[in-house]
Amino acid sequence: MFGSRLKGAGRRGRTIAVAGGVALALTLSGCAAGQGGGGQGGGGEQQGNRPDIPAVATLPVPANAANPAGDGSAQCAPTTTLAYAGALTGSNAQLGVNIVNGVQLAIDQHNKANPGCQVQLKRFDTEGTPDKAPGIVTQVASEQPIIGVIGLPFSGESKATGGIFEQAGLVHLTPSATNPALTKNGWTTFFRALANDNVQGPAAAKFMAGKLGAKKVCVIQDDSDYGVGLAAATNQALQATGIDASCQDKVTTGQKDFSAVVSKVVSAQPQAVFYSGYYAEGAPLDQQLSNRGFTGVFLGPDGVKDDQFVQLAGDASNNAFFTCPCTRVS
Repeated sequence: MFGSRLKGAGRRGRTIAVAGGVALALTLSGCAAGQGGGGQGGGGEQQGNRPDIPAVATLPVPANAANPAGDGSAQCAPTTTLAYAGALTGSNAQLGVNIVNGVQLAIDQHNKANPGCQVQLKRFDTEGTPDKAPGIVTQVASEQPIIGVIGLPFSGESKATGGIFEQAGLVHLTPSATNPALTKNGWTTFFRALANDNVQGPAAAKFMAGKLGAKKVCVIQDDSDYGVGLAAATNQALQATGIDASCQDKVTTGQKDFSAVVSKVVSAQPQAVFYSGYYAEGAPLDQQLSNRGFTGVFLGPDGVKDDQFVQLAGDASNNAFFTCPCTRVS
């Protein structure tokens, strides 16, 4: 087990590696509210109300992890450009901002070590929506200096644009789109940098049955391709555990009032709620559940696993754990 601190709102976080495939693992993170709050980028670390949770400053890096700097001998044309296409604004923008910051860091490390190959990064904002993404990707594909794309982060927009990339012959690598069906479209230019929901769903079910010892759970899904696909994978895995998952409900993107869903959950009295969606709806859902007296665990996937969830849910995030296909183990 290893721990990490969620930065934002002075709250502590926990990360637990669990088996989730041959070489990939799912990490389960839980966050507990700190005492006294505090904003992002504030003073010293706040001590949370979970003294049993260790905190570490760094996470282990595999010995064979890719090094963006390489050996320093790279050569390329001065126009060489990579693009990021994905959410930079919109309700779940922080998920995209985190990704593009990581891309920029890797490029900076590469450029510093390779004077003969200075790669540029161009950013394109899709707002994370399947409606806007096709137009943006068409623009990306028309720009000749772009040799590859990091994106798109979300499954819905990836589904809507994969054909455009394929027609243009432009390689694109999604850092976070996990719907299993995306690799069944015959696209030769589509690559995924993480496990899909056929790994994440069973790992979530295993965690609820094993670590939580849950006998009954409620599965709540949003209306995105991501949420629908992950909920299906999780429900299928829950059947094999013997957990009662008859409590099911749906929410919509942009929904703010979850009173009907909350009433259903409170009436069912589950030990856990698995929310299959993004933090913009997950945070107020968790908050409204807590306000109605729900004392079980709120389990969210990688679409919820962000500091913004902690900030938006406030003290309600004391009950939250997250799954994400984001840790690689040997």
